[in-house]
Amino acid sequence: MAKQKAKRRGKKKSAAGLLPKTRRIFVYEEDPNTLKVYPPVLVVEGGDEVELVNSAGEDVKWLVPKGPFDATDPLDEKVGKGKPSKQHKARKVTLAAVYTVKGVMTKRHAVGGSDPVIIIET
Repeated sequence: MAKQKAKRRGKKKSAAGLLPKTRRIFVYEEDPNTLKVYPPVLVVEGGDEVELVNSAGEDVKWLVPKGPFDATDPLDEKVGKGKPSKQHKARKVTLAAVYTVKGVMTKRHAVGGSDPVIIIET
C-alpha cells in the first residue's frame, strides 16, 4: 500500500516549474572594513524575481545598470539595515551585468570573489 502511494505521489505534476523563483543576494559585514555579497555570481532565468537581503550593519545602495531588470533604466535602490529590497523581475534576455552594493554611511563597496555579477539565461 505504501509503495502504491509513493508511486502516485511521484506522478503528480508540480507547479514549481510554472512559477518564477525568487533568487536572493545577501550582503553582510565580514569585518569592520569589508562588506561581502553572497553569492558573488547570481545565475537566474528570465522571469525570476531577484532581491537583495541586507544583513550588513548599515543601509546599503544597490546599483544595477540598465539591462537585467529594465531595458532603459538602471536600478538605484536604498535597502535598509536588516531588510530585503523590493523584488525585481529578470528580463527574458541573455546577458551578464556587474552591479554595485555599497554602504550608505561608510561608502564601503561590497565584494564577492570579484565585483558581483548577475547572469540571466534564457
